[in-house]
This record gives sequence, C-alpha cells and structure tokens, in this order.
Amino acid sequence: QVFSSSISLEAFERFPSLGHLEQMSVISVRFGLVFLTVAIAVGLFWLPSLIPNFSYADPKLLMTLTLWLVYCVGLIARRYMRWEGKKLMELTLYGFVLALVSMTLVNVIFGGLHKLL
Repeated sequence: QVFSSSISLEAFERFPSLGHLEQMSVISVRFGLVFLTVAIAVGLFWLPSLIPNFSYADPKLLMTLTLWLVYCVGLIARRYMRWEGKKLMELTLYGFVLALVSMTLVNVIFGGLHKLL
C-alpha cells in the first residue's frame, strides 16, 4: 500500500499548478467564444435565406445563445468582479454541462432543424 500511495503522489506532482490550469481554461474559453460568436453570426444571417421555415425560436439556437451568454458572463466577471478560482471554474463547468445538454437532450426531446436522431 505504501507503493501505491507514492505512485499517486508522483502523479499529482506532474500536474500543472492550479493557477496555470485556470489560465489555460480562460484561454480556452476566450478562443472558443470567438469561434462560437462567428458560428452564431453566420448561422443567424445565412440560415434564414437557406431554409424557408427557419425559426429563431429553435431550441438548439436558444441553448447555444444561453451557452454563449454563460461564457460571456464568466469572462466579464473575471475581468471586472475579479472572479477567479473556484467561482470561475464552477461557471465554466456549468457551461460545459449546458453544452452537453444542448448536444444530447435537446436533440432527443425536440425535433426540428437540428434534430440528428
């Protein structure tokens, strides 16, 4: 048992510091938010001309806009309200769970343009 606990301690020593992990998370959110913004903008302007019965009340679109808002609130709170550490990571994880829900449950529950099943 001493051997197995020393292996787990060595594994934790290889991880980056929590500050570095937080910085990596913020960079990832910024990078992803730029691409999500571009994707939303392209979709909002291009889809109505492509699909005649397109609705802005599409559940997938609404979930995507909610996800975009969650990540924007996180970045704004980090800059102006000095959120960091646990608060910021909880909001980031909430956004990740929301993205998973958007990709799975919305497709199963709602039909429409974005139904994949």
